[in-house]
Amino acid sequence: MHLVARLVKRGCLSVLALVVCLIVMVVSAGKYAANRRSLPENTTSWGQSGNYIMGYGPVREPYSSSIKNTYQVFSPDGQWLDETTQRGGYYPVAIPTRQGSYLYFADAIKQAGEHTHEVSIRAHAFIEYSSNSETGTFGVATVNASSTEFAYDILTLKSDGKSTKFSTDIVPISLAVGKDYALVAGYLSSEKRLLLVDDQGHVTETSFPYSYVNYLGNDRFEILQADRVVEGERGHTVDFTSFEIELKKNHASTKRVLSVSHFTKSLPEDFVATYALRHGDSGYVTEDGRVYVHERLNNKPTFTGQLEGFSKENHVTNNNFIPVNSRFGEPSFGIQSKDAVSIRSWFEPNKVIVTIPLSKNACFLDVDEVCNLASINRVP
Repeated sequence: MHLVARLVKRGCLSVLALVVCLIVMVVSAGKYAANRRSLPENTTSWGQSGNYIMGYGPVREPYSSSIKNTYQVFSPDGQWLDETTQRGGYYPVAIPTRQGSYLYFADAIKQAGEHTHEVSIRAHAFIEYSSNSETGTFGVATVNASSTEFAYDILTLKSDGKSTKFSTDIVPISLAVGKDYALVAGYLSSEKRLLLVDDQGHVTETSFPYSYVNYLGNDRFEILQADRVVEGERGHTVDFTSFEIELKKNHASTKRVLSVSHFTKSLPEDFVATYALRHGDSGYVTEDGRVYVHERLNNKPTFTGQLEGFSKENHVTNNNFIPVNSRFGEPSFGIQSKDAVSIRSWFEPNKVIVTIPLSKNACFLDVDEVCNLASINRVP
């Protein structure tokens, strides 16, 4: 019934038209399947600084195993460079490094680029959190390693095609990656924990009473404590205490606090979604398209512009607002239209930085209509 409904949407209204549409679909699918690239060809493009990686796959349930994950790489000026399509079934995630990007598929995380390293994962296990260093030397991913109990793998993914795996029963809730180290905050039973991960994959576990982490640049991290949460008629307000620490080669300790700061962050009642930006900043968009940036130590958000034609319905049903996961340049996001994605700055939301064409074939056989452009990443 899903297939018939989709064919009717395409204008196949009569029995004869349905037959013709089915023939066209089968022939087109055969041609497209023959042309899809399972392995990247332009290997250097996946690790070239400033390039965009567009990830296509399921963005909502049902996460069908028949849907493949497709990744395409574009130059900073929007020119197509390469693509790869392999077995999917869950939300596509890319973790860029300078020598190639790690791409999530149904049974493995595979590096596309100068190296072709592959990390096996449990079939259809999903990446809970992921991020990469600003220098592009490594990335970290937390992967759900069990379908029945709390079990996670913390993967360190290096640009030179090497990786490590650390298994833990700590449930991750926050991740921050710096130049040489990463912090993973989580909890075990009712106790909050903090994991220190270096770029070689060594993990140190410590107890810590707070649960959110950010990378601030220059080897500095912050560990946040939520002191007070107020839910009012006009929105939500949270008072934070920030403990700033330094983690660098030959000097990495979460016990030495460099400074303590206090600040407040708020969200209005009509916000649609909020996103973490760089160095502790955040941004959010309201139902009518107003865009705000909340700088880390500033108690009041800054209004930066209003998106024309934006609506809550389009955002929820069509996934038309997509943040760019980037440690390169100023924070940006994508607005998806019928044929293209326009990349814009959080600080100038109506100024288009670059336009990238949408793939018309990545979701070609999506009978349940759950496949879409899911993620945008930028190589550092």
